[in-house]
Amino acid sequence: MDRLTLRAVASRGPKVRNLSTQTQVAAAAGEGKTKKKYVPRFLQGAAHPGYCMVHIAFKLAALACYLILGLLIDDKTFCFLIVIILSAVDFWIVKNVTGRILVGLRWWSKIDENGKETWYFESMGEVRQTNKTDSAVFWVACYAVPLMWVLFAVTSIISLQFSQLTICAIGCGLAGVNLLGYIRCEKNHKAAVRGFLFNQAKKNISGDQMAQLG
Repeated sequence: MDRLTLRAVASRGPKVRNLSTQTQVAAAAGEGKTKKKYVPRFLQGAAHPGYCMVHIAFKLAALACYLILGLLIDDKTFCFLIVIILSAVDFWIVKNVTGRILVGLRWWSKIDENGKETWYFESMGEVRQTNKTDSAVFWVACYAVPLMWVLFAVTSIISLQFSQLTICAIGCGLAGVNLLGYIRCEKNHKAAVRGFLFNQAKKNISGDQMAQLG
């Protein structure tokens, strides 16, 4: 009886382990579905929906605070500080985090002893592969925000609220510098990829073929 009992327990062991594994897989699948519920529909195809939302969040927060606080609070200094802080945080996040993750690009600049500014650009080169949704969210937001600040500036001029122009100018300047940096970084990346492909093709073409092309 003892041997039969041991055999029965041993035969049931693997079944319990398989059930545990299936339960873990089902739980992981359920967790993935739960996470998708909290992702907006336009980000369902994104590879990094969380970073996409962060990329948008501080931009919308700065624009919303400019509109809401400007209407509800008479103290323009408080509105100025909140909007500039949000715009500065957004500038840092886009420059150092979301640009690198969403589109595989990064830029920065240095000023030498003579006061000359030098721009540096980084990309993942020919191995760069970006998600279409991630890329669309990144570029649309980067282009839209400076245009919104320009629109707000024009509205301030028309309504004779010249005190708001400083906020609009700083917000547009921070967003515009980031946009310019990434536009130049994208062009530099494309030029580097074209150069790489040309060099690879050049290695595969014989001297006679190069002479014919020449």
